[in-house]
Formats: sequence, structure tokens, C-alpha cells
Amino acid sequence: MKKRSITALSAGLLLAVALLSGCACSHKEVTGPTCTEAGVCQACGEAVTPALGHTWNEATCTEPKTCSVCGATEGSTLAHSWTDASCTEAKVCTLCGETEGSPLGHDWVEASCTEPKTCSRCGKTEGEALGHSWTGATCTEPKTCSRCGRTEGEAAGHNLLEATVIKEATCAEEGLQTATCGICGEEVTERIPVSEEHTFSSWNVTKAATCTEPGSYEGTCDVCGYVYSGESDAKGHTDDGNYVVIQEPSGKEPGIRATHCSVCGEVMSTEEFESLVTLENFNKITTSMTYKDVVALFGTEGELLSQVDIGIAAYKTELYVWYAANGLGNCNVTFQGGYVASKAQLWLP
Repeated sequence: MKKRSITALSAGLLLAVALLSGCACSHKEVTGPTCTEAGVCQACGEAVTPALGHTWNEATCTEPKTCSVCGATEGSTLAHSWTDASCTEAKVCTLCGETEGSPLGHDWVEASCTEPKTCSRCGKTEGEALGHSWTGATCTEPKTCSRCGRTEGEAAGHNLLEATVIKEATCAEEGLQTATCGICGEEVTERIPVSEEHTFSSWNVTKAATCTEPGSYEGTCDVCGYVYSGESDAKGHTDDGNYVVIQEPSGKEPGIRATHCSVCGEVMSTEEFESLVTLENFNKITTSMTYKDVVALFGTEGELLSQVDIGIAAYKTELYVWYAANGLGNCNVTFQGGYVASKAQLWLP
């Protein structure tokens, strides 16, 4: 090891140490001191100065803790603290700045219709989005991008020409028909919805309608068995048009006659009338007249008093009486064989 020279101050210090220790040596020639050993007098061999101690430099990523004086080491290296490599930077030690390897470079995802070319690692973009490449809508497909498959709107739908029915729809089953599209030429088979029309071959009256009350009926579909119940309208009255006296005229009161419903007998219409059973009309009766002729003349039916019928029409005899409006007069008319045979009156007005 190289000897260190002693300065005047050091020599004085050494002399003082020697006098205090009782050593008579002047300790002019001293070897050391070092980091770990004291300085020793070459003449007497006595240690005259203490060891210096290490002057440490802290450990680094590649070197352990090291004495800057003697080069002694302690412990181990720290090891690198690496940051991951990025697209543009290599792997870097955060402690010493050393790099390792190369940058990763961008991992490009090609541009799409809606996104530009993009790095999957760092998100950097380059260029522009491609935009959609649309193909027009067809009969069965909507407007579609040929690159990404995105659709927009609805399919145009077929323009079907005249359809051919291959199976008629019923109330029990759907039907089928085919038609050719005038645009794409495809032959399309379509379902015909179940028919809402039922087939009834007969009806059962469950309640007969009257002149004033509705009736009801039901029928069973011949195809699907559906039972339909319905209501029939009231028939309404049927006016027979034949006026019948319902109140004879008497005194100062006129008579009343009415027509009736030919079904239920309900009064349909009424009218007042004056009695035509008068002497003047009585005198118009002739033997050529029938009962109906006399009724038409007097305007009212007669009251049958007696009848003789031996089974021969020519000899059938009937006697009717008509009363005058004054309540006193009347007339009798006898019919034989359907015609007037005789007549008589009393106090006709």
C-alpha cells in the first residue's frame, strides 16, 4: 500500500501523542491510517492515528454500496425498477434511466366505418373513419353497409303480382297462396288468414219473434262447429185493413170502427163514423145484393139473429138486424142462398 506523507501539523500531533503515551519515539514515519486500519509508526510500530472509516457511495442498480476511498462493497445491487415499454418508448429503469429492448411499436386496428385507424395499446389514431358503404334495400333486406353490416330502415318488401290460391282459407284453417315478385322474381308463398265467415246450413229458432217482441235463434257452423246465437227483430204488426165497428153510433155520439193486426189482434187504426142505417139507405137494398153489399151500404156488420142451414147453399137462410143511431129504429134483412130475400124496418130515421 502507498505510504501517506505526514504534514507538519500531523507530525506535531504525533509527537504530542508520543509524549503523552510515554513513548520517546518521534513517530516521524507513519504508515496509514486506512478506512479499516489505524496509522502505525514505522519506527516503533505503535498505532498513532485511528482508522479513517469508509466513505460509502449508495448502492445503484448495477453496483452494491461501495466505499469511495478503498473500494470496499457492502450488500447487493438494488436491481432495476423497470417501466413497461410503450409504443414509442423502450423499457426504462426509473432509478438509473437505463433502457432495455426497443419500443413496442403501434398495434394498429384498421379503420372502420365509424372509427379511424387506432392503436389498440395507446389509443393513438391515424387518418379518418372510412364511413359506411351502403347497398340499397332489397325486397327482403334493409339498406346495409357492405363493410360493417349495419342496417338502416326497412326492407323494401316484395311487389307481388297476381296471387294464385293453392288452398282456400276456412274458418278452421289458414289458406295458402303463391305470387311472383315483380322486382326480384322470387316466388313467395303466403298464408291466407283464417276466414271470419262461418257456414251455416240451418238455423234453430230458440224463441219465436212476435209482433212486438224480438226472437232468438242459433246455428252451428258446418266447418268449425262454432255456435252463433242471434236475435231476430220483432215482426211488427200486420194491418188487416178491414175496419170493424167496435162502438156503434148512438144518440149524438158517432160510432167507432177500427182495423186490427191480423196476427195478434192489436188495434191498428180507428176512425169515427156516422150511422148509415137510415131509411134512405134501407130503401136502396134490392134482392140482387149480398150480405157484403148491405154491410158496405150501412157501413157496419149486422147482428145475426137466426140461421137455417139444411146443407144446400141455395136454401141457406140467415136473418140479420141493423140498429139505427137513434137507438130506436132498426131493420131486418133476410138472406137466402146468399142474396136478399126480404127486408123490414121500424122507425128508421
